[in-house]
Amino acid sequence: MRMAVSLYRVLIDTSVWLDMAGSYRAAPLVRALHEMCDNAQLEIIVPDIVRDEFARNKDRVATQSIKALQSHLKSLRYALTGHADQDIAKQARDFLQGLDFSNATQENSIVNQVQELMDHGENINVETSIVHRARAANRSLYGEAPCHRNKGSIADAILFEVYDEMRQEPVRNHIVFGFATTNHSDFSDPRGDNRTPHPELAHAFNDRSQYILDIGKFVEETDPGALGMVDFESGYSPEFHTLTELTEAENRLYRQVWYSRHMYLRYRVEQGITEVVPDADYSRSPYISDQILDTVWQGALAAGERTRQEVGIENLGPWDDFELGMLNGKLSALRWVLGDEWDMLDT
Repeated sequence: MRMAVSLYRVLIDTSVWLDMAGSYRAAPLVRALHEMCDNAQLEIIVPDIVRDEFARNKDRVATQSIKALQSHLKSLRYALTGHADQDIAKQARDFLQGLDFSNATQENSIVNQVQELMDHGENINVETSIVHRARAANRSLYGEAPCHRNKGSIADAILFEVYDEMRQEPVRNHIVFGFATTNHSDFSDPRGDNRTPHPELAHAFNDRSQYILDIGKFVEETDPGALGMVDFESGYSPEFHTLTELTEAENRLYRQVWYSRHMYLRYRVEQGITEVVPDADYSRSPYISDQILDTVWQGALAAGERTRQEVGIENLGPWDDFELGMLNGKLSALRWVLGDEWDMLDT
């Protein structure tokens, strides 16, 4: 027999809040979540570290949201140039030209809508305790999920500890808990199915505790029709990234892939497999793959230091073979979008 559920208590990760605040297309989703809170179907768990991180980043995502909307309107105005009735097209372009979205703090902005949802009176505000932080630190110390990827995920671990504690509290049978995130890299099973939690976190999820990777799907399944699927499917979809965003991402991936190759060469040099030699001893004909010019090697060491300073050591691995494959695949795909041939992975 299916369990009767009339109230969900869901901890929403900062990544979800920022994703919603960063896209005007998330408005139907935000409204649906707000209505669920109004109708006593949903109570959102808001830890203090989520609120603080959102506050630190909301101006940035507000600016991104406005730029995305302006870019969309620019594309729409351009598309109107091919309209058969130029009088109608001109009227539409003039109307769109007159819209002003430059004020990212306007009353009805998506960021303010998200802030109002975060501040809803039915939400459960939680102050993280020294116990939460100690448990999270222990996860980090032993490399347990979500701190298993050689990166600073202590805040993620604190969120999980808050959730794990709350979902174990005695509650009436009509209440079900949920942990909503988009951060599948830290929270999901690394063996392939990111819809399921990491095995080291799986104990926290069962019939009364849901792992939620798609907050929109959760809303639609919980309250069918709440989003209005036509509005949702056409409204809450990923933005097209700008050329600047694409080139910035390509450059970051290029430097990550280069650094991985640099560290492999450094290992070979340190192990004596590749020899650093002066110009007088360097063989150009025939070429010897296990030699490198001393001047080239010094330049590579300097470039490695610059990369650590500019990209951040926390963003430079080490990676396993699967993660390196993903990095190379992303770099190849972005370069193809930007005009290169497929599989262009030169660094």
